[in-house]
Amino acid sequence: GRKLHLEFPGVRTKTTVRAELRARFYFWANSVETLVDISRGIVVVSYEVDQYQDHLNGAGYMEAMEFARVMPMSLGGFHFCMSSRLDCMITNAYIVATMPHRDRVKTKVHYGSHVECQYLLASY
Repeated sequence: GRKLHLEFPGVRTKTTVRAELRARFYFWANSVETLVDISRGIVVVSYEVDQYQDHLNGAGYMEAMEFARVMPMSLGGFHFCMSSRLDCMITNAYIVATMPHRDRVKTKVHYGSHVECQYLLASY
């Protein structure tokens, strides 16, 4: 299967965007072990339900999304799990406005409770 990269924005600390992007690069670079991993792609899940919601008011959020798109590996999929329908609609609007079609078709935005989001993720 593909490698999975889980993100919990609610546990981020107050740090600079540059330091956070460095940490992300380190984790992404270490998750790839072979050339097969690079070509098959990595699946990113950003889990922002209930207590895992972002407490930094979105600081660095757009930079993190752009960073995921420009990493030197294939994107196998991008899943956003949110508890708010409004956040879901805003994220969908951003995806449609900025992502190229090849990445947009691999991106899914889910909203609901923990159980609902986990059930939707299990269907992939």
